[in-house]
Order: sequence, then C-alpha cells, then structure tokens
Amino acid sequence: MKPAARIRTIHHSPDGTHRVPRFTAELRENGERIDHKRVARLMQAIGLAGL
Repeated sequence: MKPAARIRTIHHSPDGTHRVPRFTAELRENGERIDHKRVARLMQAIGLAGL
C-alpha cells in the first residue's frame, strides 16, 4: 500500500486525530521508511489536516 493510502487509513480510523509527527510515528511502526516532511507534503497533497 502506498504511503498516501496508509495516511488516509490512519486518518479515518476512530483515533484519527493525529498531527504529522504521530502519522510519521505510526507509519514507521508499520515498517514504512518515511520522513515527517514527506508525510506533511502527502497530507497536503491529498487534502488532509491534523488537529
């Protein structure tokens, strides 16, 4: 699954009130090698914003 799809999945989960650092940490916990700057760019590109 692509990182953008995983970000959407995390965002739509019942606990989806994360910001960029939490999204980054959760993606890394699932084995994704990703930087917080890339997560921020992907979130902006797909129109998501954390609280």
